[in-house]
Amino acid sequence: MMDNLNQLQIYSTELATAFTSFLSHSQNSNFQQGPIAQPASDMNEVQRAREKILSLLTKIRTLIWGPTDFLQHLASQNEILACLHWLGENQILACIPLAGSVPIKDIADLTGVSATQLSRIIRLGATVGFLAEPKADHVAHTQLSASFFSNPSLLDAATFLSEFVAPATLQVPQQVTQRASDSQPQHCSDNNVLPSVELFHVARERRPKINRQWPAYLHHVGGVYTAKDVAAILTQLNWAKIGNVPDVCIVEVNVQPLSSSIGQCLAEIYPTLYFNVQVLDQEPGVASGRELEDFNPRLTITGRTLGKRQAVSEAVVYILHLPSASPSLVLNELTAHLDALRTRGSIMLILTARVLPELGSLSDPGAEATARSRDLSLLQLTNEGEMEMDELLEVIGTVRDNTGKLVVTKKLCARNGLIVALVVKYQAGQSMREI
Repeated sequence: MMDNLNQLQIYSTELATAFTSFLSHSQNSNFQQGPIAQPASDMNEVQRAREKILSLLTKIRTLIWGPTDFLQHLASQNEILACLHWLGENQILACIPLAGSVPIKDIADLTGVSATQLSRIIRLGATVGFLAEPKADHVAHTQLSASFFSNPSLLDAATFLSEFVAPATLQVPQQVTQRASDSQPQHCSDNNVLPSVELFHVARERRPKINRQWPAYLHHVGGVYTAKDVAAILTQLNWAKIGNVPDVCIVEVNVQPLSSSIGQCLAEIYPTLYFNVQVLDQEPGVASGRELEDFNPRLTITGRTLGKRQAVSEAVVYILHLPSASPSLVLNELTAHLDALRTRGSIMLILTARVLPELGSLSDPGAEATARSRDLSLLQLTNEGEMEMDELLEVIGTVRDNTGKLVVTKKLCARNGLIVALVVKYQAGQSMREI
């Protein structure tokens, strides 16, 4: 108990500091987003302080809440998710003006729903800042609820969460428990496919909108980084120095779809760099004109078959998208690049934002919870979870030939400690200098 009290005292001091930073930089940057662009440094500090506050609140709550608090929180979150799905299904958010309030009965009449039910849902949502009842029997948007109207992908993510992830999560606890108890983690065989997996694949074929909701869920709920986010973290490398190498060539491997290309984002940051973007399982020229319309002219699009020996041997950097969580497939991909890395002393950036973090390695426990929740939902919906970081490092350590091996020389991390990319080189002999 005394340890908890001491830890609470530390967290409270850190929280006060984070709040002070948040308020100070918010005022400097006009956090409400006025018409004049504000310095990026202030906005970055606002975001950093915000993340710190949320992380500390999670840690404090973990220390002080009891089992009843825990269960009540689960119950309210479950109901709020159901309410959000109901609001989306009935187009309620689109009928509420972005400014001012409107009678709840008017919205109910317009959408054909029960005014009593709508009122109860609004009042529950208001407890977490989603919609408000500024005066009796009237409803108004909050900043939070309005964002779900102005950014439809948020509602897509919520719809997917309620229609697929939540039901699948509740239906397969025994199968997940069985998998977790296996002595060696393996992906499900074809004859042991969960029912939720079959339903999900059938639904994707029959309901095209799910293919829009699925990536929205992965980004907004699953915490998957966008290509732009990853590129910003990769700027920790000295790309200007890389660009000075004569006839520099940078190859991005296993891109699918083209919108996930990191090279496209890096090309916008570094105007002297040229990229060869290898699209997974496509022949050159297959990409549609619409996909290539906004692509940077300093990117060349080619095709590549998974596991095939890397044909471009003169690249200075290879940016590798991991093909899946299967250790055998990852091993095949690394082996396919071994000769290329040895020939020129190139580096490989293995993108790891989708790899599960080492237990307790992140400063924000919420970020780890997000990653592990995503892993379980992928297992339940697609029959394939995600690779653990220590498992990936072990696979890298096994890739070798008669004269050397692959070694990790640097880890590129996000602010919360999540490893977004591993820098890998071919090491001949015993010495290795970190780039």
